[in-house]
Amino acid sequence: MGLSTTTLPYAPPAQIKVLEPSARKTARRNFAIDYLRAFITVLVLAHHAVLAYHPFAPAPPKSLLAQPRLWGAFPVVDIQRWSPFGLFVSFNDIFFMALMFFLSGLFVWQSLQRKGSGGFLGMPAAAKGSIVFFGTLVLSWTVIAAIRRIPVVAQAI
Repeated sequence: MGLSTTTLPYAPPAQIKVLEPSARKTARRNFAIDYLRAFITVLVLAHHAVLAYHPFAPAPPKSLLAQPRLWGAFPVVDIQRWSPFGLFVSFNDIFFMALMFFLSGLFVWQSLQRKGSGGFLGMPAAAKGSIVFFGTLVLSWTVIAAIRRIPVVAQAI
């Protein structure tokens, strides 16, 4: 009992539309800057990944309450160290934050022209303000409540 082609419903061939990017958008895009932004982002990730193995990081503390409390600045420090990571981190520290600020500054003027001063300053301020409000009111109260339940930490406060 096979199906014949006459019993199948007819479907017209699908129309495939190829969306071509507009010439104006492609001409204004600078792919070298895009690649530089991607590269510096990966470089920042690599930088923070190797900080635990940096040879000049302080030794892990025996107690989290002992002074000086460097574990706040270096929360993860491994016992194993590798000196080339020290060179990598030192080289990155020379330029990569300045390069990130420079790259973000490249796009300020275009964004300011496109959105106007009110749109440029208004939306990011509202977004950042809500994040700060949430973090301050909700997360800090939660952390303080959790810390006060731990007797050793509560004595140190």
